[in-house]
Amino acid sequence: MKLDLGSFRWPFLTLGLLAALALAGCTQPEPTDSETPPTEAPPVVAMPTAPGQEIPVSDFVGQHEAIAEEWDMFYNDFDQWSASLSSCHPDAMHIALNDFAVSFNAVTEQARDLTRGSTSGELADLVIAAAEEEEAAFRQLRDHWQPNNVALFENVEQQRTKSAQAQKSAEDRAIELREGFEDTADPEAVAEFQAAFAPIKADWEALHDDYESLQEDAESLGADAVLEGLESHAKGLEAIAEAIDELPELEEAEETVEALKEAVANETEAFEEAIESTKAGGSNGEGKAATESEGDGEADGESEAATESEGDSESDSASEGGANLPDFEPLEASVEASAESVKQADRDIDDLADPDAEKGLAELQVFDTEYERLLRTWAAFDERYNDWRKNDAGCDRAEVAAELEQYSLRISQLARDVRGLPSAGYLLPIYTLLTEAAARDESAVRTLRYTWQPFTLDSFKAVHQERINTESLRREAEIAVQELRRRS
Repeated sequence: MKLDLGSFRWPFLTLGLLAALALAGCTQPEPTDSETPPTEAPPVVAMPTAPGQEIPVSDFVGQHEAIAEEWDMFYNDFDQWSASLSSCHPDAMHIALNDFAVSFNAVTEQARDLTRGSTSGELADLVIAAAEEEEAAFRQLRDHWQPNNVALFENVEQQRTKSAQAQKSAEDRAIELREGFEDTADPEAVAEFQAAFAPIKADWEALHDDYESLQEDAESLGADAVLEGLESHAKGLEAIAEAIDELPELEEAEETVEALKEAVANETEAFEEAIESTKAGGSNGEGKAATESEGDGEADGESEAATESEGDSESDSASEGGANLPDFEPLEASVEASAESVKQADRDIDDLADPDAEKGLAELQVFDTEYERLLRTWAAFDERYNDWRKNDAGCDRAEVAAELEQYSLRISQLARDVRGLPSAGYLLPIYTLLTEAAARDESAVRTLRYTWQPFTLDSFKAVHQERINTESLRREAEIAVQELRRRS
């Protein structure tokens, strides 16, 4: 079995040093009878290092005490400073994230309390959904945060951006709704306009009903009766056109009035063309019948009375059979177009007299008040969170790095002072213990300086672990120094 004697090196060095000191004290020669013993034994003030060379023990002890005091002061300052970095501890991050997740709930609850009326409901829904999603992001950050993991923070920022967009959408939509309600005409003016339009609508619809009856009975009525009906319809349209011109002025209904004027003009034109074509067709038929009657009279004068009788019979038959009737297709198209214009005008006028406008404006006013209060709460939360993030989540990394730089310089200087201690002769084991202890501390602090990360548990663990080793070495050296002092 092979023994590892490395771990026993420094105890052996210490024991060897003590043994050497003891041997040096025990091998002093006894005084002879011829010698007079000194009344006072001179102190051993030096340890031989080479023939003719001595090192004052008191000087070494004094230097060691000064270095030990500086070393202890370094430990004390470093420990107090590291203990003050509570804002950089993982617990500080957990506490802060929990605070943000819980406090944002106040924003969400305030959003849920927004009035959700028939008008403001869609606005409130936009804001509520955004608040709930942002709160969920903060809760996820709190529950799953890990050091150096920025993905959850990025998710929070994305949700905050979406919240800002939702707020903007709600504000823009509120402006649109308000402008729409404010553009509503004066109720009294609209009522007056409606009262004037109502008989126009009724007369026009009655005129269309009469036309439908005329069209259905055209063949049985005959051309003359149909022509008379068309002329009556045209006169009715003229009366409607005059009534439209006399409608009260209403700025919001100007487009509606123009549409009505265009519709009545188109329908009037269609009926006038039908009347002209019907009259022209009737005149051509009568001329042809007269020519044929004259020809027959010249050929056979004796049958003139019979011919006239037959002509009258044919004329009556033609009238009863639908000859010279107008083309109803264009008339039908114009009537349908006018009827649709009347219906659209009626809808537009009803919209002008929106009874919900006043109610909608009142709802928007309530929403604006509640929404402004919510935005103040939301903005205060955002400001607090932004400041926390700008301040490295409460842990000032630059300040910590600067402090570590200073401690690294201090321990390096202390290590140089240790290496400047005397190291010859019996002092070499003590020197070796102290220089290794200083080197360990120097390396640990320097490594911490370059590897430190906030909110990690292992940041100072290596330094404190190395401290255990260095303090053990220093204790061994201290024992040797005390023994050296005792024997000096």
